[in-house]
Amino acid sequence: MWLSQRKEMEQITPLVKPDKDEEDAARFIYKTCKENSGEVELVTIGPLTNIAITLKEFPDVTDHINSITMMAGSAKVPGNITPAAEFNVWADPEAADMVFRSGIPITMIPLDVCHKTRMSKEEMISIGENKHPFCHFVKESVEPWINVRSDLVSDEGLHLYDSLAMASVFKPEMLTFEDAHVSVETQGRYTSGETVCEFNESIFGKVLNLKPNTKVALELDVDKFNQLFNERVIDYLKSL
Repeated sequence: MWLSQRKEMEQITPLVKPDKDEEDAARFIYKTCKENSGEVELVTIGPLTNIAITLKEFPDVTDHINSITMMAGSAKVPGNITPAAEFNVWADPEAADMVFRSGIPITMIPLDVCHKTRMSKEEMISIGENKHPFCHFVKESVEPWINVRSDLVSDEGLHLYDSLAMASVFKPEMLTFEDAHVSVETQGRYTSGETVCEFNESIFGKVLNLKPNTKVALELDVDKFNQLFNERVIDYLKSL
């Protein structure tokens, strides 16, 4: 299981003790969104716990957030932590459920498209050949992930989950989206964290006609993404 192997990875940078701050994440998120009302587009690349707490403690935060783009869930493919669930949703399904029900416009970047991206081992090695400290940091950060299951995914490389989520915000044209009603399974013994995507397709002749709450990415122009990633990340690192 990749999760247990991830926990065994060594710390590659010194742990930093932050300055004492009485302001918790929810209060910071709310204050920032309110101060920049009408200009906030959130991109989430992990479990949605802090967003859900903000929604619970400050319900009017929905008035100040234009949209949320999340690396989360799976639509028509299996999960990556259980057969049913993707990790970020599985880690806190109740939080994800609250966010999907918030009424904020949501774009979901699921495993369906994330698994079409990759950083090869060769690219990682070429970055590591640059002696710049930041390039060394990137290599040390990426290499353990590529080696987590080298016996199974040596040719697959590293999926660029979070990079794709961020890229989708300023290059949405490289993705194909479909509107769906997304709900989160919070009770299932085997399916907790599953993102149930209803595209209002016919099921035995019946269409549920649920109101869509999410734009779900289902297809990716891999060549366009690779070009963007190489220009913005790989080429930059090689130039240092």
